[in-house]
Amino acid sequence: MNAQSGWQTLNSGYTSSINDLMIIDDTIIHCVGGSATAGEILKSTDGGLIWSSQSMGTSTLNAIAGTSAARWAVGNGGTIYYSSNGTTWTTQSSGTTTNLNDVQFPTATTGYAVGGAGIIRKTINGTTWSDPIISGGTTFTLNAVHFTDVSNGVVGGDYNFIQGFINRTTSGASYFGLPSTTISKINDIYFVSATTGFAAAESGNIFKTTNSGMSWTPLSSGTTSHINAIHFSDTNNGYAVGDGGIILHTINGGTTWVTQNSPTIENLNSIYCYSNDTAYAVGDNGTIIKTESAGVYLELSMADDTTNCSQPATIIANPAYSGSGTLTYTWTTNGPTPASINGNTLVTGNLTQSYDYYCTVTDGTLSSTDTMTVYVGALDADSICLVTVDDVLGHNVVVFEKHIQGAIDYYKIYAESSVVNVYDSIGFIPADSAGVFEDINSNPAVKAYSYKISNVDSCGNESALSGKHKTMHLSINQGAGSSWNLLWNYYEGIPVQTYRIWRTDPSMNWVKIDSVGGLNNSFTDLNPPAGALYYQVEIVSPYICQPYNYKANTNYNTSRSNTANNGIIPQSLSADFNADITSGVAPLTVNFQNTSLGSPENYIWYFGDGDTSSMENPLHTYQTEGLYSVKLVISTTTESDSITINDYIDVLVDGINLSKANNIKLFPNPLNKGDNLVIEHKGVQIKEIELMNILGKKIAFNSNSENGSTIISFYDIAKGIYFVSIIDSYGNKVQKKFIIK
Repeated sequence: MNAQSGWQTLNSGYTSSINDLMIIDDTIIHCVGGSATAGEILKSTDGGLIWSSQSMGTSTLNAIAGTSAARWAVGNGGTIYYSSNGTTWTTQSSGTTTNLNDVQFPTATTGYAVGGAGIIRKTINGTTWSDPIISGGTTFTLNAVHFTDVSNGVVGGDYNFIQGFINRTTSGASYFGLPSTTISKINDIYFVSATTGFAAAESGNIFKTTNSGMSWTPLSSGTTSHINAIHFSDTNNGYAVGDGGIILHTINGGTTWVTQNSPTIENLNSIYCYSNDTAYAVGDNGTIIKTESAGVYLELSMADDTTNCSQPATIIANPAYSGSGTLTYTWTTNGPTPASINGNTLVTGNLTQSYDYYCTVTDGTLSSTDTMTVYVGALDADSICLVTVDDVLGHNVVVFEKHIQGAIDYYKIYAESSVVNVYDSIGFIPADSAGVFEDINSNPAVKAYSYKISNVDSCGNESALSGKHKTMHLSINQGAGSSWNLLWNYYEGIPVQTYRIWRTDPSMNWVKIDSVGGLNNSFTDLNPPAGALYYQVEIVSPYICQPYNYKANTNYNTSRSNTANNGIIPQSLSADFNADITSGVAPLTVNFQNTSLGSPENYIWYFGDGDTSSMENPLHTYQTEGLYSVKLVISTTTESDSITINDYIDVLVDGINLSKANNIKLFPNPLNKGDNLVIEHKGVQIKEIELMNILGKKIAFNSNSENGSTIISFYDIAKGIYFVSIIDSYGNKVQKKFIIK
């Protein structure tokens, strides 16, 4: 059902004024009008959709009246045309050359035409117009006539185009009594019964009689526009139209009038009510408008909306309604059952994909339907707190706090590629992990790096990329004398008030030697000590970043550049190590391998369970379940270095218990065809992994496991739902579902 607006414009195909219309039945309509040099008769046989036009002489036509068997049109210069079929028109003699402004037939053959200079023409046989011929001179004009029978009727007009009047006859226009004077020009008169009639006048005036025209009472129209025509379908329901396209409607016999929404600003010259609901009006510049709803419009509109993954949306249907009925709403959807419906408001369930919602509103007569779509969109972009260079790891670290709430599955980290402003994904972090990402492929000693992040929800939607943060890259050159010049690029991503300058000798006891303002990116160390020197540039963020979910005491609020040296650098120590195994069931024996750079003389290992060792490559056995951080300290007589790897050794209990099973996570999920599936299984020692489709058929794959995660790659796999079974060394099994889009 389409939206129904009260009045609609019909295409007449005519561009001059249309002055009057007559409806024969629900299909046949006649209109008359014209220009200064030609008259015109328009006809429709399909209720106003298609119009034919017929030129009639050189005088504009002002009015039309009659029945299905006989029709008359009158106009300027005393013009009168007659037709028995509405197609062929013949000229009749009016006996005058004065303009005729209105015509009306109380019976099939008796009619009256009125016009300028107070002239009235009457016919009793539908052919001869002469009896009576009443003229009041040139001081007044008759614009309207309406007879309720052959004897009783009224005429109306104006004195000198200003003051109006209405005059009554009970003798078939042979005699008129004293006129009723009105404050403005009378343009139209219509009687709904022998006693009740209405008159339309200038300046928004409407008058009503209940005693056959003997007296007239002014009605309040609510407008000051000229009212050119008035018509009623019964004693209560009627319309008045006028200048500027104004349309007035009453349902209580003219006691109150309501201005209706008009589709035109052209002057409307005539109105005809075919029924309480159906009416036509015509006006200047070929205007024809129609209503089939008593001028009442009902139009429903709903705008598309967006929600986030696994979140509901509230939909409000907004009707535009000019009626007074009670509106009821009917909702349908191709999505899940709504959480609630209350009239024009619907609350969806938690959505994981886009769905359409349909609403129909009705007042019992009019109906309107609209459709809208609720899209499941990506979450807002999050922001990076800062990026820095980690002295221990030797790589860049991206830090963020996870301000955005929602069904986030994981975060993607992007780094600027070799093409400016083009960012490539370099890794991801599960949503329940700390917001700290180490870019193991970065080399801070070579250049500065720019990073952005995004979040991916559990529906597979990726947010926009965040704003970028860019690290500082520091370089050194020889200055005058023994001085050293430091140059760096500005940190980008947060406002920088001050750059701090740090220096150390090979002892690695860093000292802040100076500060420069945030608009500076250079510094000269004028009086440095002799020998090998190291420098860093540091900023302090105005924000404290706490990237861990439950560790409020851990925070980041400073960023340092790479460590640059003055070139007088001996081979320095750099602690590092690895292990042959990092996860397993207790007791777990681990072979640690020293991979430090330089020439260390002493080793101290801290295994995290209270034991230590001074061996270069120790063998250590863990007896108790838990996560253990391992630290290695290397030294010579003049230098030392250390490295700590947090939660490096994961000692497991036997089997997959409930808490360990809950730690098994799949991501991304859903994943695109061609992507790898990552299984995170910290705390679980996997013996076997099986993949099956929804029919239980096993799927071939490749896998690579490291540090509590297994990466699954597929040979060829179709879109659909799949299951992964994870089996530990004791035969315990956990099954998870994943989707390939």
